[in-house]
Amino acid sequence: MNYAYQVYEEHIAIVPRSVLHAMYGRYEHSLTELNWLKRLYEDVSARKLNDIGKPLDL
Repeated sequence: MNYAYQVYEEHIAIVPRSVLHAMYGRYEHSLTELNWLKRLYEDVSARKLNDIGKPLDL
């Protein structure tokens, strides 16, 4: 995730804006994936994966 942001930052002055959108999109996607994995890990650690009738803690 940090690498994706670093690549974006390093290319600001040398690539078209359209490419920057793609690069930043990759960073945002990585951030979203990391947040999802953290929530999943919390539920695994708390042994909540088989719970029924409880919404996710979003």
